[in-house]
Amino acid sequence: MDLARSTIYIGEQGERILGYGIKDWPTMKDWSNAILPKDRDKVINYCFNMSLHGDDHTLEYRIVKKNGDIIWIKDIVKIIKDKRGNTKELFGVMINITRSKQSEQNLTALNSQLKYILNATNTVLSIVDNNCKIIFHSHNDTSLFTGKCYEHFANRKSECDNCPRLKQEKTKRTYIDKIKDKTFKVTAFPIEVDTNNWNVAEIRIDISDRISQENEIITLKEMLEFSMDAANIGFFDYTIAKQRFTTNTVFKNITGYDLDDNNIDLDWVISRFHPDDIITVKKALTKEPKHKIDFECRVLNSKNEYIWINYAGQIADFDYNNKPTKISGVIKDVTATKDLLYDLMLERNRSLRASAAKSTFLANMSHEIRTPMNAIIGFTELLSKHIIEQPFNGYLKAIKSSGKVLLDLINDLLDFEKIEAGKMIINKENTDFKLLVNEIKQTFYLLAKEKQIEILINGSDYFPKSIQIDALKLRQILLNLVNNALKFTDKGNVTIEYGFSIHETSRVGILSFSVSDTGIGVPNDKRKKIFEPFVQEKNANDKRYHGTGLGLSIVQNLVHMMGGSISLASKLGKGSRFSIAIPNIESSAIIANKLEVDVNQDINFLFNNEQILIADSIKSNREILVEIFKNLGFKCHIATNGYEVIKKITDEIEMVIMNLDIEEKYSYETINNIRKNKPLSSLPVTCCIWQK
Repeated sequence: MDLARSTIYIGEQGERILGYGIKDWPTMKDWSNAILPKDRDKVINYCFNMSLHGDDHTLEYRIVKKNGDIIWIKDIVKIIKDKRGNTKELFGVMINITRSKQSEQNLTALNSQLKYILNATNTVLSIVDNNCKIIFHSHNDTSLFTGKCYEHFANRKSECDNCPRLKQEKTKRTYIDKIKDKTFKVTAFPIEVDTNNWNVAEIRIDISDRISQENEIITLKEMLEFSMDAANIGFFDYTIAKQRFTTNTVFKNITGYDLDDNNIDLDWVISRFHPDDIITVKKALTKEPKHKIDFECRVLNSKNEYIWINYAGQIADFDYNNKPTKISGVIKDVTATKDLLYDLMLERNRSLRASAAKSTFLANMSHEIRTPMNAIIGFTELLSKHIIEQPFNGYLKAIKSSGKVLLDLINDLLDFEKIEAGKMIINKENTDFKLLVNEIKQTFYLLAKEKQIEILINGSDYFPKSIQIDALKLRQILLNLVNNALKFTDKGNVTIEYGFSIHETSRVGILSFSVSDTGIGVPNDKRKKIFEPFVQEKNANDKRYHGTGLGLSIVQNLVHMMGGSISLASKLGKGSRFSIAIPNIESSAIIANKLEVDVNQDINFLFNNEQILIADSIKSNREILVEIFKNLGFKCHIATNGYEVIKKITDEIEMVIMNLDIEEKYSYETINNIRKNKPLSSLPVTCCIWQK
């Protein structure tokens, strides 16, 4: 096609549609310039190729009218050839197809939207004619379907029984169709094309995933029901507005009421609760929506017996007035547990009463037990000084040793009992710690001398004169630690070290002290257990290390009661070191001087016939004390009660040693009477009491 060719004719209708006349398009090039640029090259190439081959053709394109509007044109072109077969002339008709194109575009858009919706809903739309031929398919080209509709959709050789076209009554039908591993929900609509000629529009929805999910839900529900049945858990859901219950079988088994899918008045429900528990139940109903509720209460079952249930659930819905409309939850029968707890409480109370009776018995018997033991040990000690020939002296030593062991056992057991019963009380008092340490050394002086072990004291020179602490408990700690050290040491020494770190701006500090030895030591694997009750590091067949194994447990408990800590460092065969630190100890500002008295010198040479008064209501105690103090160089006088104490105190008496148990409550009155008597007010009175 030669664009330089002249345009011979444009009809009036063409001028009316396009706005162009023969003068506007003198050549074919002018015509091509009027084509919308997007379509121009395609149209020119197409027309050129068709004209070159002498073929008539039809094409659609957009053209810009003279006034600037764009319209769709359909060209129907006839080729006129010369005698040689060459293209001589183009004759064509232009038809304005703008409206049909717009309708086509709208239809295409609607089809796109429909296809999108169908894809989104996993739906396929198809239309089948009277011959079971698929004439429309929303997703595929119908030319691909060569067989019958039932061959394609149902994979079968005969017509589908569910097709409404085959039914006498032509109505919509919905059914489930399974093909291989897919499940479809099918809805078929009969469409009458003409008389007795019916098409069928069919909507197929793939519900395979939904069916799978529903099966999973059913499986989970069955598992949940099985679990609740196995655990005997009852479920209920109560809609207050409809007064309707939904329950499982276990709920009926627990309560005896079959309330599932029944209308039950709320007042009747509340009446089932125990009167003492109704407040708890009503309070639970005031919880916020979706807030978890958990409580236990008593419920009247169908046998008119109260059972204990545990309820866990929530208020599922509230109305506009913030009142609950739906309550859901689970219940569990805890009656047996409650009965067991009640029985355990009764047993606990019986046990506590028995323990209290035991403690009272031990406390009451402590004096009775220790009194004869002290007599045995005391008289054995006295006899051993007079009976020196063998084997009788050995017998006495055995009696004395066994008596001390038994007394230690009794003391440890009674102390442990007090700690376990919580009857140990911390009583702080002004205490001279240095003096206390030296008293401990003096206490074990004879035992250390007998084993040829030296007791060493290594303390800070700058130590408060007194500290606020429970001296009795502190003495007991040191006695146990030093006694343990001597017991497990055969050679070397036992060392007591102490110090006091005080804050610069206060009188409160940390008391620290330790007891170390050169004994058998403690293995690494037993250092933690060594503080447990009834544990002792020794050979089970070695009778030298007697004891209950309570000493270190008592020490640890006493240290903890005073707010302190205790630690152990040890090397097997090299010895052990027990270190204690007690914080927040108040102290005096006065620094104590070193003791000038040598506690290691023989105390027999410290006294010279000084007169003392010994007051005790028990004869054996008096006899032992008299003999002991006579051997120490004292002259002894005896009193059996408080009245005799006052009567026998003379100017020659230099000290009174009195048992506080001498006359029960009157013993303190005796001391007060001594202090009220001005000549006797400065007389030293040493009071003691046998440990209980």
